[in-house]
Amino acid sequence: MFDSIPALDNLEYPSASLIVRQESVRKDPLLIDKVTRSIIEAVHFFKTRKSESKRILQKYLRLQNPDELEEAYVLLSARFIDKPYPTAQSVKTILDWSRHPKAKTADPAQFIAPQFVEKLDKEGFIEAVLKNK
Repeated sequence: MFDSIPALDNLEYPSASLIVRQESVRKDPLLIDKVTRSIIEAVHFFKTRKSESKRILQKYLRLQNPDELEEAYVLLSARFIDKPYPTAQSVKTILDWSRHPKAKTADPAQFIAPQFVEKLDKEGFIEAVLKNK
């Protein structure tokens, strides 16, 4: 089902990233911090609680075939990264897909604010979440 799209194999996209307006980053960094924590915890939940995660996938992807459900879980589990540092390439993927006239020539770096993940990584938050199985 999902392996029939070879172009997706090498595609880098923001699988567990937070996309917000720069204004929000400036005005409410505490909120961005909390949401980033939630994303990290959600990815960990997904990867470590397979049966619960598959039930969620089944509900929202409306998959009934057990093989397709397993394939979806394996694919997504591999795509979600534990430390969701934003990358220029993943932003470029989104810009390339965009219909906005300036997107194709925009510098992906201008859309990246890694300080939230960096802070949580340096504080040990991410490692603490990953140790909790």
